[in-house]
Amino acid sequence: SRDEKVVKLLERAVSGIRKTEHAGMPAWTDAANLIEKGIPSVIFGAGDLSLAHTERESIAVDDLLDLYRILKRFIELSGMESGQLL
Repeated sequence: SRDEKVVKLLERAVSGIRKTEHAGMPAWTDAANLIEKGIPSVIFGAGDLSLAHTERESIAVDDLLDLYRILKRFIELSGMESGQLL
Protein backbone atom coordinates (compact mmCIF):
# COMPACT_ATOMS: atom_id res chain seq x y z
CA SER A 1 0.00 0.00 0.00
CA ARG A 2 1.18 3.51 -0.75
CA ASP A 3 0.27 4.40 2.83
CA GLU A 4 2.89 2.08 4.38
CA LYS A 5 5.69 3.77 6.30
CA VAL A 6 8.37 2.13 4.14
CA VAL A 7 6.73 3.52 1.00
CA LYS A 8 6.54 7.04 2.47
CA LEU A 9 10.21 6.88 3.56
CA LEU A 10 11.30 5.74 0.12
CA GLU A 11 9.25 8.50 -1.53
CA ARG A 12 11.04 11.04 0.68
CA ALA A 13 14.41 9.50 -0.16
CA VAL A 14 13.71 9.65 -3.91
CA SER A 15 12.38 13.21 -3.78
CA GLY A 16 14.64 15.66 -5.59
CA ILE A 17 16.77 12.88 -7.09
CA ARG A 18 14.36 10.99 -9.30
CA LYS A 19 10.68 11.03 -10.18
CA THR A 20 8.56 8.80 -7.94
CA GLU A 21 6.64 6.15 -9.84
CA HIS A 22 4.22 3.58 -8.46
CA ALA A 23 3.58 0.47 -10.52
CA GLY A 24 2.88 -3.18 -10.11
CA MET A 25 5.71 -5.67 -10.49
CA PRO A 26 5.18 -7.89 -13.55
CA ALA A 27 7.07 -10.76 -11.94
CA TRP A 28 7.18 -12.67 -8.67
CA THR A 29 9.63 -11.53 -5.98
CA ASP A 30 10.34 -12.47 -2.37
CA ALA A 31 8.30 -9.43 -1.39
CA ALA A 32 5.22 -11.62 -1.87
CA ASN A 33 6.40 -13.86 0.99
CA LEU A 34 7.08 -10.87 3.23
CA ILE A 35 3.72 -9.29 2.52
CA GLU A 36 2.01 -12.63 3.19
CA LYS A 37 3.60 -12.54 6.67
CA GLY A 38 2.40 -8.97 7.25
CA ILE A 39 5.77 -7.31 6.58
CA PRO A 40 5.34 -4.22 4.36
CA SER A 41 7.64 -4.36 1.36
CA VAL A 42 8.78 -2.22 -1.55
CA ILE A 43 10.49 -3.34 -4.73
CA PHE A 44 12.93 -0.67 -5.84
CA GLY A 45 16.03 -0.52 -7.97
CA ALA A 46 17.98 1.05 -10.77
CA GLY A 47 17.98 0.26 -14.46
CA ASP A 48 15.41 -0.65 -17.05
CA LEU A 49 13.19 -3.46 -15.75
CA SER A 50 12.52 -4.67 -19.30
CA LEU A 51 16.24 -5.46 -19.59
CA ALA A 52 16.54 -7.26 -16.25
CA HIS A 53 17.97 -10.77 -16.49
CA THR A 54 18.64 -10.46 -20.21
CA GLU A 55 21.89 -10.32 -22.19
CA ARG A 56 21.35 -6.55 -22.54
CA GLU A 57 20.95 -5.91 -18.81
CA SER A 58 22.97 -2.87 -17.76
CA ILE A 59 22.82 0.16 -15.48
CA ALA A 60 24.11 3.60 -16.44
CA VAL A 61 26.68 5.08 -14.07
CA ASP A 62 24.40 8.08 -13.38
CA ASP A 63 21.56 5.69 -12.45
CA LEU A 64 23.89 3.80 -10.12
CA LEU A 65 25.01 7.03 -8.45
CA ASP A 66 21.38 8.12 -7.99
CA LEU A 67 20.60 4.71 -6.50
CA TYR A 68 23.44 5.19 -4.02
CA ARG A 69 22.14 8.65 -3.06
CA ILE A 70 18.58 7.40 -2.65
CA LEU A 71 19.54 4.38 -0.54
CA LYS A 72 21.87 6.49 1.62
CA ARG A 73 19.08 9.01 2.22
CA PHE A 74 16.59 6.17 2.89
CA ILE A 75 18.88 4.71 5.57
CA GLU A 76 19.39 8.14 7.13
CA LEU A 77 15.64 8.86 7.15
CA SER A 78 14.92 5.42 8.59
CA GLY A 79 17.32 6.13 11.44
CA MET A 80 15.71 9.51 12.12
CA GLU A 81 12.23 7.95 12.10
CA SER A 82 13.30 5.36 14.67
CA GLY A 83 15.00 7.99 16.84
CA GLN A 84 18.48 6.64 16.19
CA LEU A 85 21.41 8.61 14.90
CA LEU A 86 23.23 6.91 12.04
